[in-house]
Parts: sequence; C-alpha cells; structure tokens
Amino acid sequence: MHGALARGVSCDMMFVAALVLLAPLQEGEDLVRLGLRYLARHQSADGSWGLRLGSCDCPAEPPRPDPPVDTATRARIESLIRELDDDDFQRRDRALKDLVAIAEPALPQLRESAGKGPAEVQWRSKAALKRIGGRTTSEDVEVTGMALVAFLGAGYSHFSKDVYDDLHFGTVVKEGLKWLIARQGADGSFEGTSVAGQAWGALALSEAYGMTAVPVLQESAQRAIDFIASCPATEARGLLYQGMALKSAEVSELAYPRESSPRTTVALAAKRGDEPASIFIRAAVQLLQIFTDRQKRLLDLTGLPGIDPSHMEMETLYVVGLALFQADGPGGPRWKAFNEEAKGRILAAQNHVYGTCDRGSWAAVGTRERIKTCALATLSRELYYR
Repeated sequence: MHGALARGVSCDMMFVAALVLLAPLQEGEDLVRLGLRYLARHQSADGSWGLRLGSCDCPAEPPRPDPPVDTATRARIESLIRELDDDDFQRRDRALKDLVAIAEPALPQLRESAGKGPAEVQWRSKAALKRIGGRTTSEDVEVTGMALVAFLGAGYSHFSKDVYDDLHFGTVVKEGLKWLIARQGADGSFEGTSVAGQAWGALALSEAYGMTAVPVLQESAQRAIDFIASCPATEARGLLYQGMALKSAEVSELAYPRESSPRTTVALAAKRGDEPASIFIRAAVQLLQIFTDRQKRLLDLTGLPGIDPSHMEMETLYVVGLALFQADGPGGPRWKAFNEEAKGRILAAQNHVYGTCDRGSWAAVGTRERIKTCALATLSRELYYR
C-alpha cells in the first residue's frame, strides 16, 4: 500500500524512490518475503484469499457450529423447502430466493434436503447451498484486499516478474485484482462485504492503479472510491480504512469529494469518546489527521504506543506503527523505540520452520485470520518513505 499512504504529509508526487524497513534476516530470508510467499501459497485458484485450500496442511479450522434456529424460523424453512417442489415455477423461484436470504440458519435443513426427497428439491437445495456459500466467500473481499495491499506495499504489481518457489508474484497480484474486479457491482461496491471490507477492496484497487496507471484499474478503483465516499462508515474500523482509501485516491489522482476526508477524520475522532481506552482508535485518529491536515501541529500522541507491542494484536500494532512513523519520521525517537520492539515481536512470532505449510505466517485461529494476520504483519514492515 504504502506507495500512496505512508508518505502522509508529503503527497505531492507519485511513487518515487522508496526505502522499505525490513526486519533482520532470518536464515537468509527476510520477514516480508517469507510472509508474501505464505500468502502466495494460500491464494485460491480463483485469485481470492480466505478459503482453506484442499492441499493446505496448516493448523485445522476451528469448529463452526450451526447457528441456533428458533421454532418459527425452522418451520418457515421447512415450508420453503417444500415449495422448492411446487408446481408453480414462480413459487419455486421465490422459495429459493427466500432460503438464500435466510442464509446460515437454513444450512442444516438444506443440507438434509439436498440428500433426500424429490429430485427437484434436492437440486434446488444444492443451488441454495451454493448461493449461500458464495455470499459467505464475498466476505473475503476484505482479506483479499489486505493480501493484495501487502504485495503492492512491497513493490509487486501484476507486471512483476519475481518468482519464489515457482510462485510468480506478478501472477498472484493479477489474479487477485481480477477476482476483486469481477465481484464489483455497477455502483462500485463489493457484494455482501462489511464497510471495512469495502474500504480494503477500494484501497487495493487504488494502490494498484497508482502504481501502474492501467486504465481498467482506474475505472474500477474510481467506482470503488465513489461508493465509499457516498457511504460513510459509522464504526471506528470502517472509518479508518475509508480514510486510508481516500488518501490513496488522492495520491493516485482519482476523483473524490474533498470534504470526505475531513468528514471521516472528524467522525473517527468522535469515536474516542465512546472508547477512550482504545489504543487502536487513538492511533487511527492521529493517522487520519496527518493524512487530512498535511501537518502535525494538531497531533496528540499522548498514550501511544500505550502498551508493549508484544501484547498488541496485529492490527493494532500495524496502525500504531504507521501513526508513529507518520508523526515522527524514520529518525524520530518514538518511532525508533516502538519499531525496535515491534520488529522483535513480529519476527519472533513468525513461523520459520522449513517444510511446513504455514511457514512465513503468524499464529491465528482459522485460515482467514491467519491470512489477515500475515498481511498486517507484513504491512507493518513495509513502511515506505521518500
């Protein structure tokens, strides 16, 4: 990402010579490249990230129990399943759509009906299961955006020729971008994903366009930015990533309403009253103030970094590091002290064991969380400056 974002106050020029702050080498390989290789190995065949691959030998997924369903909902699902075999095709189609709208609570009964009963019911139950699964994977827009930004932040685009372990990083980025664009609606949104997920998708497209100036990326990135500018977030995490996407749009020379950035910053600052002890929100506010105001006189770094980096979850560690780097610069005492501690924590927690599927990753529960954690840890070591 950081071609566009981490330059903060000095954003008048596009991607110029950059320095990436890497952790010390470990067994001849740096932390960032190990993380990117993990991400490349765990990209799905369709170009996305998030689903566990059939060949994956990483720690098992946590059990995911079916959600509880009350008696009335169960009865309605049963009735809709019967309607899948109705003589009226419009009623059949409406029942299928209603079951997909119910989504996860309908899964147990749909799985049962997909294996027994009339052929029409079985076929349509399987179709409903497939559609519900597709809606679930649409939440992978966020994790795919994170993974792509990690590659882009290290300087890899779809034009890159670098190959590691037979993994072509340029192809990895290209397939990820294709997947994102294919899931974008006419209004620029990505179906079914959260506000933060929308922002990460927009951020990835904006960063890719800023690096390469490819027209097809410009169109998709512009639509994504238009959407998030028209749909302001209401929670802190969404506001932060919307603000970061808007900053990326500015540096990538995409159009957006100029009032969007200060509006987002003010809205995020108001969240500090709701969670005054949140280090994440405190750092996020300072970061957006730098991006919006382009100067540091309003900064209040009191309470940062707050706690020892070894006790921070990875997203907070990433945001705090980015805020301190922007505020302090590469030679600043607060940034240098934090960076030394964070670098040690991140490197020590990375899996360096040869021959393991999760080599290069950081421990987390489940595939999606491992990929998010890996992308954020890698990004925390990719703080560029001119």
